[in-house]
Amino acid sequence: METELNFLISEQETVSNLLKNSPIRTITMERLKFIEKRLYVLPDPFKVYAGLTGSLEAATFKGDRGSKRLSKWRDKMREELGGQKQQEAYLGTMADFGSALHTSLVRIKNDGKLNWKAEQEAGFAFFEQSAKKNGIVPNLGVMRAQVFELCKAAASLLQFCYDNVIEMYAIEAMTFCDDLEIATPCDLICKIKTKTGEPIVNLNLKTSEQFSDSHRKQVAIEKYLWNQTYPDFPVEQTGLLRGKDWNQKKGIPTYELELLDKETDTQMTESTLAKLKLCKADPESSYLNYQKEIPIFTGISKLGEAPIIITKTLEEMFKETQSAKLDFASQTSNNGNGTATGTREEKEKGKEVVAG
Repeated sequence: METELNFLISEQETVSNLLKNSPIRTITMERLKFIEKRLYVLPDPFKVYAGLTGSLEAATFKGDRGSKRLSKWRDKMREELGGQKQQEAYLGTMADFGSALHTSLVRIKNDGKLNWKAEQEAGFAFFEQSAKKNGIVPNLGVMRAQVFELCKAAASLLQFCYDNVIEMYAIEAMTFCDDLEIATPCDLICKIKTKTGEPIVNLNLKTSEQFSDSHRKQVAIEKYLWNQTYPDFPVEQTGLLRGKDWNQKKGIPTYELELLDKETDTQMTESTLAKLKLCKADPESSYLNYQKEIPIFTGISKLGEAPIIITKTLEEMFKETQSAKLDFASQTSNNGNGTATGTREEKEKGKEVVAG
């Protein structure tokens, strides 16, 4: 039972608003991979949601230009990186780059500044862990480049906040829609200064060199999901933010901000929702296509005995992982004084049990 938890449910992490003093009461979900499919889970009551990015990809039909662009991009990545596994590892590190940027944004909100020595130290530790998690041998040269780019992006964020932000309300806060059965975290919810007012906006932080229509569709649906989840704290506009490759000699960090106008927002929301609903309704192409029950060998079979095979649902296995985590936590602390108990070997064994 302990082994099955490790290889069926992996990369599990809790996702919640990184701003702990937010006036918005946001929800918390678990993000995980179930047999290599990215899912979000609302623990109680138990509910499974597909991720937005994967759902949009599933709803991008083969005739769409976006589909052709994605296929060419993937083929190019496989060629440059040497295979699909290397491509997936690279994508994992790129996702972690965004997570690192979120923590920098939290420090900007809390402290109103960034200590570059601390940012670089945190960056090195973060990317070393990211490489190991994604099956890549940490390389000092690569990590130095990653940390430098992280600091440049964080500097652009610092400048953006100084120029535009009145208040931040949420960083990486979860949203969902029961009808679509889709969930996603929103990078940044904040109030900003614009030429026409001070709207509350959803901003997706991008690391790409330019914005695309697929990015715009993504943020249009993010706004829709946010307003479905938090109707008492609606977002008025949605958009994209990226740090530019600014001139270091001038020393002033630059960024690109794009807010969708009302017409574009409405058009992209309506057309994308229609595609998602069609995709979800087709059992063969649905973005919710994951194995609902898994056959598992269990127990011990002696010579001449038939093996015992049981079936388990994702809900059953998820609850077992949660129970294993609680058991491990109780084993590694005593009656409340914070002192860890158990031998080193016992602790390592416990970590293996809850690796999923």
